[in-house]
Amino acid sequence: LPISIKDLAFYNTVEGNYIGTDVTGAKALANIFGGVIIGASTSNSVPAGGNTIGGSVPGSGNVISGNSSDGVKISGTSGGPNNSGVCQGSVVQGNFIGTDSTGTLSIPNQGNGVSFGTMASANLVGGNQPGQGNLIANNTGNGVLIDPGAVFGCESVANNTIEIGRAHV
Repeated sequence: LPISIKDLAFYNTVEGNYIGTDVTGAKALANIFGGVIIGASTSNSVPAGGNTIGGSVPGSGNVISGNSSDGVKISGTSGGPNNSGVCQGSVVQGNFIGTDSTGTLSIPNQGNGVSFGTMASANLVGGNQPGQGNLIANNTGNGVLIDPGAVFGCESVANNTIEIGRAHV
């Protein structure tokens, strides 16, 4: 099963994992619903927020590859644990999404590398500091998809390497 962070789940960190691959990060072992899912279980639930997937410190990035859907799917943004109204998006940094653990072999997700749904807002993919960028490559969908019907917009995608066209192994 994928990593699922939903419904009032705040400030969680997912780092140093192989999600959708074997323990070597070299062979796909697909999760059916995707790799990492952040949001709400129903339209009436308060979505998760303030979560970090990966990180800029060496070893904190995840391998998120070989899944049967999107590598990372963020479907909502929270107003905070006390519904303060301040958007609390999530951060996706320093990950290999659609590749092996070395970043050289293709292990595509069967969807987008990173996908933001209609209720996603204030999320960050990558960043301006060393180690914050993700390698997003080889996925069968988009590298990063921001739903054109997003309610708030405000997504930030910065300093990632997004590639297509590597040979699938």
